[in-house]
Amino acid sequence: MDAIQGAGIGLRNPHFKDILGCQQTSLWFEVLADNFLIDGGLNLDLLMAVAERYPTVLHGVGLSIGSVSPLDWDYLQKLRKLMDGIGAKWYSEHISFCADGEVQLPDLLPMPFNQESLAHLVDRVKAVQDYMGQPMLLENISSYIQSPHNSLFEADFIAQLLEKADCYLLLDLNNLYVCSYNHGFNPIDYLNSLPLDRIKQVHLAGHEHRSHYLLDSHGCPIAEPVWNLFTRLINMAGPIPAMVEWDNHLPDFKALLEQAQRINQILNIREP
Repeated sequence: MDAIQGAGIGLRNPHFKDILGCQQTSLWFEVLADNFLIDGGLNLDLLMAVAERYPTVLHGVGLSIGSVSPLDWDYLQKLRKLMDGIGAKWYSEHISFCADGEVQLPDLLPMPFNQESLAHLVDRVKAVQDYMGQPMLLENISSYIQSPHNSLFEADFIAQLLEKADCYLLLDLNNLYVCSYNHGFNPIDYLNSLPLDRIKQVHLAGHEHRSHYLLDSHGCPIAEPVWNLFTRLINMAGPIPAMVEWDNHLPDFKALLEQAQRINQILNIREP
């Protein structure tokens, strides 16, 4: 699955023109799948133009893989069609739930970290992987509450999930740092509990300080503590593809390129 390397950027519609005019061909882009699941249209044509030039990976927010409701096979069919159409290297989702039947929630909610939840999630991940025809990546989320039914440390829960479902991890270091602050644990202990060879992609993003917690806002530059965690991870595990995730208050594309260049500096990758 090691089909990409170095720095990537989250693909956002306002940057299409800059991306297609960019001379830096070493980039790769993460495509937010849920923005492109309707056939046709200008945005899909622009996406295809990007995918012809740059490697892409597919990222979803709507599967609700941790839900107790049946898997949405119509949604998965659309994902598979999009993935095949743009030649995406892999598909990732979140270790969370966001729907119950026809009720769709506006946020990603944390799973209870216990053996019952683990078994449920393993079965659903295996079913999705069988349908997609390859292993998927699962991402740790940011959270502000914890389930009273937790019996496992989140990193231990994830480590068991990766082994039992034979899948991979999209490690969001901003989410990790936000959770460590909000819930009072050491993020290095978290990293030390993960099977590092199962980390296939990294998210880096910004957050905001509120009165007594951190908000995973994705609306500002990558925070220094997150850069420090990234450096620590790369020293532990070696180079892992990593990307700039910026969703709100979007800057111009040049600012994202500057963040991507810092990623490559940490990965010791020279720009062509």
